[in-house]
Amino acid sequence: MVLGSRKGLALALALLGPGLLLGGGHAQETETSSTSVDPGFEDFWHRFREAVTLDDREAVRSMTRLPILLEGKEYDGDGFLGRFDWLFTSAEKECFASEAPARDGDAYQLLCGEMIFVFRNEGESYQFTDIGVND
Repeated sequence: MVLGSRKGLALALALLGPGLLLGGGHAQETETSSTSVDPGFEDFWHRFREAVTLDDREAVRSMTRLPILLEGKEYDGDGFLGRFDWLFTSAEKECFASEAPARDGDAYQLLCGEMIFVFRNEGESYQFTDIGVND
């Protein structure tokens, strides 16, 4: 098929469907919903991601809602810092540096391997609030 001709172009458009021309379809909807990021979250995410990737444990702790439940046990303050290396392995740090969280209702989630990191607006600002298993 020669796309340079009008017949070829018309045939290509007919095969691709009108949804492509109008921006319709599922892919467009997904892109639009995933790009509507709260500016407050963008600021939080930049600071949190940087703190994780630079191993700034105090900064990460200050942006975490404590106590936090990890493996069925609550940790706050020093307990959280004691689990830092378990939470933020080199693979997770790499994930934080290269991936972006997705909005899920009133929260944002970052999927890193088998871990799901959850961030919510806790009134005045966003915080790291939960961690779960990606099943």
